[in-house]
Amino acid sequence: IAALAAELRGGHLDTFAIGFDDPTIDESPAARRVAAAIGSRHHEERLSARTVLGLLPAIGQLLDEPLGDGSIVPTHLLARFARGQVTVALGGDGGDELFAGYPTFVAERAARLLYDRIPWPIGALATRVGTAAARMLPVSTSYFSLDFKLRQFVKAHGHSGARRHQAWLGSFAPAAAIACLSGDVARAAGADLYDVIDRRLEACSATDPWDRLLYFYAKGYLGDDVLTKVDRATMAVGLEARAPFLDSRVVALACRLAPSLRLRGLTTKYLLKRAMRGLLPAETLARKKQGFGMPIGGWLRAELRPLLEEELGERRLKEDGLFAAAPIRRLVDEHVAGIADHRKPLWTLLALQRWRSCWKEM
Repeated sequence: IAALAAELRGGHLDTFAIGFDDPTIDESPAARRVAAAIGSRHHEERLSARTVLGLLPAIGQLLDEPLGDGSIVPTHLLARFARGQVTVALGGDGGDELFAGYPTFVAERAARLLYDRIPWPIGALATRVGTAAARMLPVSTSYFSLDFKLRQFVKAHGHSGARRHQAWLGSFAPAAAIACLSGDVARAAGADLYDVIDRRLEACSATDPWDRLLYFYAKGYLGDDVLTKVDRATMAVGLEARAPFLDSRVVALACRLAPSLRLRGLTTKYLLKRAMRGLLPAETLARKKQGFGMPIGGWLRAELRPLLEEELGERRLKEDGLFAAAPIRRLVDEHVAGIADHRKPLWTLLALQRWRSCWKEM
């Protein structure tokens, strides 16, 4: 999007990026290289844990419903930063959903071999081995570390199709989520937390499994998470964010593509990357997918730990009556001690509690 916009505007384009101190998460060097290649006027700001602490109250106020996606924080800061220069911004939302850009699509190939094409007992054994291997690996809070990827992959054992991807994307497996709820709330939640996925897919007329997955991502992850996040983060500062990939003509074209033109072998967004040859540096097209995340894992052990202890402390949880204190206490203790990486479930719980605190105080 940036390369084409720069081409149309003759280089008179402003680009904006957020950086972090953690080099495994910081994408600002790559953003600077792209900005130099397309000749844009580039602007950059860095996000620290202190900034996050200052933003959390405002984040709660701009959400009418809780959102567990931590990237709303850097997205909001980026929107606020860009609003100082412009009133309308273009983003790349939709590219990964329409053209199979997420690493979970590559994982799907492995899962179909491991879980779908071999006898269940062998797959179950492989899952137990994978779980044991993940526990033996050094615990890391780096972006998409090996132990994190392995843990997320084996979480999906026993699921297939879109349910498998929800297990990979989500912070909690269904059983783990139920275990964290108090008795009355757990009973009200029901036994199957993924039945909503099945109901949503009933409206999908596609028969190809890959097309059905892309439908799930577009309707679920894109619509319910990504676009919601961007809308709330940008409109709160008066910045209008537009997503050219979601032009109806682009969406219609993408939906007509054969799955092999979106994912070929281990190459995600195959056709899109082919189309951008010569417009973007080769190293940019070869880069692995990286989400717009924060170094939450490390911050929860340091700068954000007091907030974590306050919001997820036993006394607070018992007063609220929504959660079972013991399993959440275990998550906090294991993460803080460095014996496990629970960044995703802890941030999700923290985001929910901060949202509730914000609206209770108003």
